[in-house]
Amino acid sequence: MSAFASHLRQLRKDRGAKKEDIATYLGITPSYYNKFEAGARTPSLEVLVKLKTYFNCSLDELVASEEESTLVDRQLVVSYRDLCDMGFNERLAHGLIKEVYDSYQAEAIPKASLDKKVKFVYKKDVVALCNKLKEQLEEK
Repeated sequence: MSAFASHLRQLRKDRGAKKEDIATYLGITPSYYNKFEAGARTPSLEVLVKLKTYFNCSLDELVASEEESTLVDRQLVVSYRDLCDMGFNERLAHGLIKEVYDSYQAEAIPKASLDKKVKFVYKKDVVALCNKLKEQLEEK
């Protein structure tokens, strides 16, 4: 799979978008869109511009092939959307991500996607925060 295909799929997931909705926006069939995410087809410049607009990002962000080694393994981190997908209340998910994210120094912030709008935190840090909150509740 190409870096672009992998990035496009992750961008869609991070934004919580459905393949069908993106295909409709682009004016193509969902099966044709699937070929972009599978790496079987490369979108035309016109489609890339539409994708850029849909995801509200620059073309550079959309097609940049950043070194995989600079990105943290996606399975080690979570985002707000991930917590919501796990069944967390939206306010709780936002609060947990914000609390952990704000505790990081700039160079320690995990980067798991080229999408600069999605905040990621390490799963282990969310678990540690939840355990700390649990202990505080048990003390009362």
